[in-house]
Amino acid sequence: MHYRAAMKSIDTDADAVRTRPIWQIVVGALICLSAFGIVVHQLDAKAVWLDEAFTHTQAMRLPRQTLTLAREYGNMWLYYSAARIVLRVGGDTTFALRLPAALFAVLSVALLYRLGARLIDRRAGVAAALLLAFNPFFVEYAQQARSYTALIFFALLATWALIESRAFRRRAWTALYVLAALGMIYA
Repeated sequence: MHYRAAMKSIDTDADAVRTRPIWQIVVGALICLSAFGIVVHQLDAKAVWLDEAFTHTQAMRLPRQTLTLAREYGNMWLYYSAARIVLRVGGDTTFALRLPAALFAVLSVALLYRLGARLIDRRAGVAAALLLAFNPFFVEYAQQARSYTALIFFALLATWALIESRAFRRRAWTALYVLAALGMIYA
């Protein structure tokens, strides 16, 4: 399909995406709850490995050396900040250390549903979200205290924001796109 024709179809479909029957909201919520259950099931069952220990070290040193950390490890600074918050709230446990990755995974499933529904149709969104939520490799990486799922989340968010900014031509969507792209760098 030609680029302009594709953009025109996105523009004309903008109003159709806004109205959703309640059953579609319920299906999306059930998929996200299933993804959450799968990802947090035995989240702390495996021992912490070397890279996760490094994540813990960087997350715990964050307040004293924020600028140094951003210069040394700028590419994961945002993820370390999220890990620090969760470690402070949830306690210094393996579960709390791995929880940010699990939450980014669930948010990624929700965004993929939204993106699939926006680009193709709601059935495609459901299928894509289910495939991601039940993908064993995705679940494995979602249970590691690293930024793999954060990168997926920000990439999906940037894609969605770019499509919406083209459809609605609003600066808020463009700003979200820029922030999501920055999130990919710093996550």
